[in-house]
Order: sequence, then structure tokens, then C-alpha cells
Amino acid sequence: MFDRAPLSARTSVKVALITFLVLTAISVGVQFTLPKSYVAVTRIEVTQTNQPQVAVDPYFIQNDFERIRSERVLLHAVEQLKQSPEAASFDKSWHTRMDDRARARSLLSRLDLRQSRNTSLIEIRFSDRNPVNAALIANTIARAYAAQLKAHNTPTEARIIDLAQPPTRAASPNIPLLLAIATVLNAMLAVIAGIFASNLFR
Repeated sequence: MFDRAPLSARTSVKVALITFLVLTAISVGVQFTLPKSYVAVTRIEVTQTNQPQVAVDPYFIQNDFERIRSERVLLHAVEQLKQSPEAASFDKSWHTRMDDRARARSLLSRLDLRQSRNTSLIEIRFSDRNPVNAALIANTIARAYAAQLKAHNTPTEARIIDLAQPPTRAASPNIPLLLAIATVLNAMLAVIAGIFASNLFR
């Protein structure tokens, strides 16, 4: 006859298992209720029209980054968005409680610019909870920048290479990574709960 496991050992295993399952269920529920953010990407090519571009000057690209982020360009984008029928789906505060400068600052807070390595291509990346809005705003900022360059007769011109399309996958939250971290933490808490129960019922 095999000896039965002590009550404290069996109890600690049960407590640890129940704790792990409950925490895992809570974690999964929380993960899937987190707001999703989508990132749309428009690519533009920036060239200097007054001289042949043999090599890409990193400062030249950085200057364009600052121009794209400028209030003048973003205000122009705001004006275009206000005239777009697609902008009707924007948050109510966009239409009612914001002036144009506040709208421009809102765009800037969700705007990210990147340079493709060893090229004069710039990625205009915009994040929004609505994938359609993310693509619309990224494309609008790109068009506003190109229009501003042309209107002021600058020696730089921008040409849109790829228009943003509404992304099909959310950029954040990273569900698999968060679930993996939550699983490890839940396992640790379950072990602690099991040890506590073992000492309690000893």
C-alpha cells in the first residue's frame, strides 16, 4: 500500500493550481480589453532639386524630419482633414473642443518619422485606434508636406512612393509577449500561494 500524501502537500498543490488558473483567466481577459493601436506608414522620397544627389546627407534628412513636424505642415494637414468627409469618424473632441493648433499638437504626439537606411526615403508613421484614420492621417501629412515644399519654392521636393493602407494588425498591445510575461508572473504567484497554504494547513 502506498502512503497517502500529507494533507498540507495536496492542499498546497490545489491552491497553487487554482491560483494559477484564476490569475491566467484574469490576465487573458485584461489583455483582450486593452485598447488597440494601429500604425499606418506612408513612404516619401525627398530630393534636392538644385544639385545632383550623389550621397545622402543625414543632416538633410533630419532637416526634413523637422519640417514635417513643423506647425506649418501640421496645420496644413489639419485644414485638409477638416475638409475630408472621412474625418467625420474622428473623435468628437477633434470637431468640437479643439482649435487648429491643438489638433496639430494631437497629430504630432502620434507621429513618428523614420529614414530607410542609406536612402532618401522617409517613412511617415501615424498611430491611431482606428486603422482607417491612421492611414488617412499619414497620407494627409505626406501630401501636406509635399504641398508646402512646392508652395514655398524650396530646393527640396517630396514625392509619395507608397500611400498608407489601413493596417490589418494592431501594433500594440503585443498580446503574445504580454501573455508570456503574465504566465511567468502568475506561476510565481501560484507557487507562493501554494507554499503559504502548505504552512497554513500544516
